[in-house]
Amino acid sequence: MTFEEYQAAKATYQAAKAAYESVKAEYELANGPAWQSEIMASDVIGDDEGRKESLKLAFELGATEKTCRKILTAAKVARDGGTISIATRYGSLSRGKCWGRNKKTDEWADKSDGTVYLTPGRWMVGSSDGFSRKEKAAWKVEKVSVGEQEWLIAN
Repeated sequence: MTFEEYQAAKATYQAAKAAYESVKAEYELANGPAWQSEIMASDVIGDDEGRKESLKLAFELGATEKTCRKILTAAKVARDGGTISIATRYGSLSRGKCWGRNKKTDEWADKSDGTVYLTPGRWMVGSSDGFSRKEKAAWKVEKVSVGEQEWLIAN
């Protein structure tokens, strides 16, 4: 390839890229960013109306694509930014007990009627039926900025 051929190919590429950016800008002006449509069409959401509502609110508040993808894949979302509530399997039974412990700070989580309330951090949550059945799971709770608000997500 000669230098002139290279310059011509480069000019063609730049013209095509400029045309693509123009069409993309028109589409996003009419429909919002393309990644928002992709997220809302995701199979992860399914029929979860609460998650759809959270994502629509995040779009309106100006959340970034990265933040919206975190909200999409999170197991739990708390829009008030206070705590994430995790219902335990056996904690609400007659002799059941539940607990939540922060792995880093050795702090105990608040609990009520078999539900554990988690703040940001890494948590081990468990419960027992008072006999031989037990369960436990690890949760990572983190803050995400959605516009001016702080939301919590848990995985």
